[in-house]
Amino acid sequence: MKAKKFMILGFDGAMPEHFNRFLHEGHMPNIARLIKKGTYSRALPAPPVDSPTNWVTIVTGAWPGTHGITSFTIHLPGDPLDVGRSTVGLDSTKLCKAEFLWDAAEKAGKKCLVMNYLCSWPPTFKNGMLVGGPSPSGCAPEWNKGVPVNFITESPSSKETQDIFEFQISLKKAEGWENLPKSFSQPLESKIPSNFTSSKLASDVWQSEWEQLHYGKTEEEKSDPIWDPTYHLLIIDSKNEGYDKVYVCREKNIATSIANLRVKEWSDWTYDKVVSDSQRFKVGFKFRLNELSPKGDKIEIFRTIPYKTDGWTYPPNLAQEIVENVGIYAGGFETYMGYRHPIRVEKPKLLDIYFECTSHQLNYFVNVARYLKKKYSWDGLFSLLHLQDEIGHQIGFDGINPSAPGYDPKIEKAHWGIIRKMYEHMDEQVGKMVKECWSEDMLTIVISDHAAVPIRKSISVNGVLQLARLLTIKTDKETGYSKIDWSRTKAYIRPGFPMEYIWVNLKGRDPQGIVDPGQDYDDVIDQTLSLLYGLKDPETGRCPIALALRKEDAKMLGHWGERASDMLYFYKPGYTGDPGPVPLPEKMRYTDEEKKMMISSRPGRGNHSGFLPTAKLGGCSNEAIFVISGPGVKKGYLRTEPIWLVDVAPTLAYLLDFPAPAQSEGHVLYDIMC
Repeated sequence: MKAKKFMILGFDGAMPEHFNRFLHEGHMPNIARLIKKGTYSRALPAPPVDSPTNWVTIVTGAWPGTHGITSFTIHLPGDPLDVGRSTVGLDSTKLCKAEFLWDAAEKAGKKCLVMNYLCSWPPTFKNGMLVGGPSPSGCAPEWNKGVPVNFITESPSSKETQDIFEFQISLKKAEGWENLPKSFSQPLESKIPSNFTSSKLASDVWQSEWEQLHYGKTEEEKSDPIWDPTYHLLIIDSKNEGYDKVYVCREKNIATSIANLRVKEWSDWTYDKVVSDSQRFKVGFKFRLNELSPKGDKIEIFRTIPYKTDGWTYPPNLAQEIVENVGIYAGGFETYMGYRHPIRVEKPKLLDIYFECTSHQLNYFVNVARYLKKKYSWDGLFSLLHLQDEIGHQIGFDGINPSAPGYDPKIEKAHWGIIRKMYEHMDEQVGKMVKECWSEDMLTIVISDHAAVPIRKSISVNGVLQLARLLTIKTDKETGYSKIDWSRTKAYIRPGFPMEYIWVNLKGRDPQGIVDPGQDYDDVIDQTLSLLYGLKDPETGRCPIALALRKEDAKMLGHWGERASDMLYFYKPGYTGDPGPVPLPEKMRYTDEEKKMMISSRPGRGNHSGFLPTAKLGGCSNEAIFVISGPGVKKGYLRTEPIWLVDVAPTLAYLLDFPAPAQSEGHVLYDIMC
């Protein structure tokens, strides 16, 4: 039987070492069955080792030098060196210079569903379907109309320590209510706002249609925030065991209830209207009752981001159909549901909420895929969930490494529990997708884009360039902030992404270039590379740089073209780059000893950017995973050497019997075939 359909299930940040562990421990039975019927291999990402670069590499079969998506931002010729164009916005596909696999499939008569996939907007096909994306948060800012809020009775903590934006409410004796339910204690009431009208707190004027109808339109406030109450809370004692239930109502009438909650319960989606720039948008959001004391003196209610009910699909009218039959698309619900850094052992409540959100999201995408397959019979699915990557960024992996500094066996056990839960969620989605959407003529692919290694120290390479007088900082007279003095700057790394790129301020190419092509250009590169290899960690005496090379020497890593930097460098695992702006010399936060190489301690996190694809440390690696099962694929085959992610698109196209994407440069993996 020939493969005619396919399903690509992507999981950002899934790591072979953890993947293999949980497979062998029996925590991923659904994926284990796929491997038994198919092939499994480690996979090498393309530098820069980050999400946009590699999810595009996977679906184009092209190296970054060819497809042009080099990290979260790219530098285009003619732009100042400190300007980057976002690759995760609503015009990301316009920046890609290679054909996508979904377009190649459409040319072969196949209908594709692209769901929550990075760098997928605007749509490049005519007959396919697009749901969500295009960023790691799964959502474009244009699709969010407000901010998440915790409504609490306690005084809000300082902004620096808040896990989420907090708004204080008070409870009092309920008065003037209609249709009151039975309560064994005096019912209590409060009000919560859904309309905060200050640009200091939100990007939109958040006013409900219900409120406009009854009280008139509220204009945006330009000074201090003014909150207009929209929803009424009723708190009751339903079991004669203390206060245990909360009703959220539009009026003081239980008949207008939009949610009734007990502790740790979520509401269904609530739909209302937001007014922004004189336009009206329908949005949906949920409530969760986090806490309610039996005495009725403490309450905490979480309200999610208000998500737009349209704008996030192609064809455009598909959104309404999905909302009506499945639910609203809550972009980034598995990564940013509202709380800052929720993956923390010391915050069990946040962990519970986080995993509830990831579970919601994986089920949502299964339901969308199932509905659209039944209704429109897609032939190819591209789906992406941003799960494992959050672990690396939020807690790192030193907590599970007995040889790491500050190791604590209790922390190790807790961290392994968190990591295992994430892979169980991954396996759950794969199992449900296969159950609901699989057919005998379908290829099933489970894949990741990269993993991560621990970081312990941070280096400011721009600081190194500054001390060598290759980069000069001056004070902006109007703002008082530091800025680049381009008239005296020869080399520069733009803070942010890609951190591996060093540019020469070249005359005739860059708007403020001062370095002449030829010998001067070569001298700046030689000096910069010597600086990098000359760095020494004062604590260990080791050079923190794994590799640094010229553009012309980096072609073996897919580094070429007008968007590729003049130099490319990578840290040894355990080190990372300081992504912040370059400070003035007198404001550098380093000791005299640290200034020798601009190094500072930065433990507790992990990263993938800035490292080679083969980086390994503490039982972790930067490599990805690749599982494929279906017609034409060897059964039970475990590849001994990793593939490159650039090989995926041409291999799938070969198995599906249509031409690979036009700019595809990867190899067909004949060894995995029957």
